[in-house]
Amino acid sequence: MEEKNSIIAVFVVIILVAVAIMSIYSGVFSGNPGMPYESQVKASEDIPSYLFVQIAESGEWNLIDEEEKIYRLVLINAAPQTLMFTDRPDRNAGHLSTGEFLKIVDFSNPPNAALEILDGENGHDVIVVELLCSSWDYQNKILTYNAKILPAVNGSLSQYHERMESGIPATFNDVSLYIDNIYRDGKLLA
Repeated sequence: MEEKNSIIAVFVVIILVAVAIMSIYSGVFSGNPGMPYESQVKASEDIPSYLFVQIAESGEWNLIDEEEKIYRLVLINAAPQTLMFTDRPDRNAGHLSTGEFLKIVDFSNPPNAALEILDGENGHDVIVVELLCSSWDYQNKILTYNAKILPAVNGSLSQYHERMESGIPATFNDVSLYIDNIYRDGKLLA
């Protein structure tokens, strides 16, 4: 178990170092550290499209409403920060607390996300979902979403189209959740 925790810790450090290097290399930091993230975004005149990444040591995937086909995704030992980055031409990168991230998401216009299991069996390692609601237990590092599986995907998650599956195991380890931008037409959904 200690070896697995060490591997997860190294993985998290590598991602954070990569984000920091991207931020430094592009000359862009995540804004004014004294100003709340939401205020930074609203103060910006030209808001880029972000992809957000949440990682966890393990997870669970369970059907909770058969008629509506709603599932509960539970990310266990989730990182307390959500990584974010943009593609060209902006090339911004940074992170914010997962709690702050969930405050800016408008679940009345649910974001799409790709759930990728690092060591999942071929054919059962990626699903693309619509995130319907969330809860974050910071103390226990448990991040929960209700979600629906999407039959097709486009936009910044389109790279997952060829790998999309109709299902994943009920329990899994080493997971990343890639959340599509929560901005539409250059405006933060609020």
